[in-house]
Amino acid sequence: MSGNICDSSDDEHSETPDNCHEHEEEHCCRDGRDGRDGLNGRDGMNGRDGKCGPPGCRGPTGPCGHQGYQGEVGAQGDTGSQGDQGFQGLDGPTGPQGPQGYQGDAGSQGYQGDLGNQGFQGETGSQGFQGDTGDRGFQGYQGEVGLQGTQGFQGDQGARGFQGFQGDTGPEGPRGFQGDTGLQGSQGFQGDKGFQGDIGDRGFQGFQGDTGPQGPQGFQGEQGIQGETGPQGTQGSQGDTGPLGPTGVFSADFIHVYSETEQIILTEQPVILDAVRYRMGGLNMVPFTSKLYVWQPGYYNIQLILHHIEACQFQIFKNGVPRGSPFSSPTGATLLTHTSIIYLDASDFTESTNLSPSGLAAAIEIVNHTSWNPAIRLDNPGGSAPGDVCANLTMFRLA
Repeated sequence: MSGNICDSSDDEHSETPDNCHEHEEEHCCRDGRDGRDGLNGRDGMNGRDGKCGPPGCRGPTGPCGHQGYQGEVGAQGDTGSQGDQGFQGLDGPTGPQGPQGYQGDAGSQGYQGDLGNQGFQGETGSQGFQGDTGDRGFQGYQGEVGLQGTQGFQGDQGARGFQGFQGDTGPEGPRGFQGDTGLQGSQGFQGDKGFQGDIGDRGFQGFQGDTGPQGPQGFQGEQGIQGETGPQGTQGSQGDTGPLGPTGVFSADFIHVYSETEQIILTEQPVILDAVRYRMGGLNMVPFTSKLYVWQPGYYNIQLILHHIEACQFQIFKNGVPRGSPFSSPTGATLLTHTSIIYLDASDFTESTNLSPSGLAAAIEIVNHTSWNPAIRLDNPGGSAPGDVCANLTMFRLA
C-alpha cells in the first residue's frame, strides 16, 4: 500500500520541545521518535545506533517521505512463552459419513464374570387372563375292573363296504436281458393227405396165384359196454364176538382253568386266570394268578384259547423263561388258538409252592411276548351273553 502515512502525525510532532537548546550545549545524542509500524509487514532487524553527532536544532518537520522498501525478513526470534488457551471454537458442520470399514476379526470370548447377588423379589403381579385349554393329556392307566354291567343287545351287522377302485397300472419295467436259446421244439404234426388221383383203366385179370401163408392175428377189439349190476345177494350171518381187548390207560393228571375278566395285558406280562374248573393229579393253581404249577414229570399237552381285540403274539413260559416258539394272530377281534406238547422232568421243578407235596413245581405261564402292539385287550363279552370266557387253558399229561 502506498500513500502518506505521516498525515495523522503532523499535530503530534509539530511543536519544538522547550529544552531543545539545553541538549545542544550538552552535545548529547538523542534518539528520534519511533515511526509507526508499517502495514502488516514483518519487523525488520533493528538497526544499530549511530554515533552521536553534534546536535542541531530541530528543524521543522519535513514532509513525509515515501514508504521505504520492505526490509529483509529478520532471523526468527526466540520462541515466546505459550499463551493462554483460547476459547473453543464453534463446532463445524458434520462432514459426510465415510465408507464403512472392513469388519475386524472377532475377538476372543471374555471370561465369564462372577455371579451377581440375587435381586430383591419383585411385587406379586396381578393375575393374568386364563390361558387357552391345553392339549388333551395321555390316557391314564386303566383303573380296577368294575362290576360287570348288564349285557346290551347285539347290534345289527353293518352292511359290507364297497370294494375300492383298482389302482392304475404301474409303468413298464426295463426290458430284461435276452435269455438263452431254448431247446428245439418237437416235430410238427403230419400234414393232411392229398387228394386221390383219378382211377386208371382196369387192367386184364391175371392168373390166380398160390394161396399164401396165414397172416398174423389182428389187434384186439375195444372192450364192450359193461353190463348192468346184478341184484344184491343175501346178507350172511353175523360172526362170533371176539375176545375183549385190554383196558385202555389215560392219565389222571389234568387241569382246566379259565378267565371271564376283561384284561389289558402289556408287553411281557402274563395272562391272569380266574379259577380252576376241573383238575386232578399233579397240577394246580391259585385263582386270579398267572402261574399253573406242575409237579408230575412227563409229556403234557397244552390247549389254549384267547379272545383278543388287537393283533398279538404270545408264548408259553416255563419258570419265567420262553419255551418253544411264539404264536400269534395277525388280526384283531378274533380267537387265538394254540396247541403244544412239552416235556417236564425233575430238573424243571424249581418254583416254590405249597400246592405241591414236595414244595417244588414247574410254573407254566402264557405271556404277551414281543407283540407289536404295546397292550393287548382280552374282551368280555365278545358275544351277546354275559359271562363270556376270554381266556381258556387245558393241560393234561400224555405219558
